[in-house]
Amino acid sequence: MKKILLLLLILILIVGCGQQQIPRTPQEPLPSSVTPPKQEVKVECSEDLNCLSNQACRHNRCIDIDCTGCNTIYNHKCMAVNCCSDSMCNDNNPHTEDKCISPEKINSRCSNTLTQTAPQEPVTVLPPKEPTKVPACASYPDKLDTCEPFSCEFQHEITLEMLEKRIIGLVDGKCKYTEEMPASGKVDCEYTESVRKTIARFQRDVDNNQVKPSYLVNGNLVQNPMQEALNIGQCVIQGIEPVPLPTPPPQNLNMSFRSDRTCESLINCIGAEYTLCFEGYCTKVNSALREYIYANYEHGYGDDYENCRTIPSAGSTSGFHIPASISHDENRTEYCIECSGNHVFLCKEGYTCVNSKCVQ
Repeated sequence: MKKILLLLLILILIVGCGQQQIPRTPQEPLPSSVTPPKQEVKVECSEDLNCLSNQACRHNRCIDIDCTGCNTIYNHKCMAVNCCSDSMCNDNNPHTEDKCISPEKINSRCSNTLTQTAPQEPVTVLPPKEPTKVPACASYPDKLDTCEPFSCEFQHEITLEMLEKRIIGLVDGKCKYTEEMPASGKVDCEYTESVRKTIARFQRDVDNNQVKPSYLVNGNLVQNPMQEALNIGQCVIQGIEPVPLPTPPPQNLNMSFRSDRTCESLINCIGAEYTLCFEGYCTKVNSALREYIYANYEHGYGDDYENCRTIPSAGSTSGFHIPASISHDENRTEYCIECSGNHVFLCKEGYTCVNSKCVQ
């Protein structure tokens, strides 16, 4: 009996001990001097060019561009297009077929074609909307940036000839490029990657009227990366004879328009204050140049040099035109120039240079 009671007592003690909870040690707080580590902010971009074509750089992050309505994304911006559907091209003429060509794209345009059922008598047709004008070579800087094979035609700003730019592609690690020039000339280039990308950025800035004071090429700050490519032998001009210089001007003539930089074409002067290639030198367009032309070219240019005194547009800062140095039989009055390329310093604020004229 005693043994049974002893066993029961032992069992009771074992069960009671099993039900006791093990005390937990409370979590000690971090000392006040210890701060949790900061999370590193990821920098995705510093400018739009670091992002995809449908993104823009905002606060160092590439953000998708929200482009609603009749718009499209072009050059990292939301831009209005001319038409997005055929209904937007309705000219209110029942005898025309109204079409939107390339809808929702930057080069979209309206086409209003007379149908065969149109009456023979004259019909008043409303003019189509002016299409959004995008230069044929607008995508050239982006193509050059990646050295993607590409070709386009552009109008030379002085001779008005249609010339070709051509990116051939990567050959032995270098980007081969060729560009036609007036007088059957051309420039052949073999760009290294760093020079190619700098020139692509420079050309993009020229197209957007945002040329910077200097660009970094092979560790050197230069005004014109294209000129630097010529200087270091990555580009060579072919087929253009040196420009013969005229008889020395009178001693008392102001020559302040002329720089010391020699040139064979406008490509040598782009991006500099002396923007015109005239008589083999990069030259300013100013009153000193005007007087020099009047003193030296009256017979060489004929009557049209006089017309260039009076027809500059209201947007010109120089206040006069000069005859362009071209060689053909057409009336050169049409080729009087008051600005060169996209250089806004030759045109007043709010004007841009189009076909050698300052226009709004």
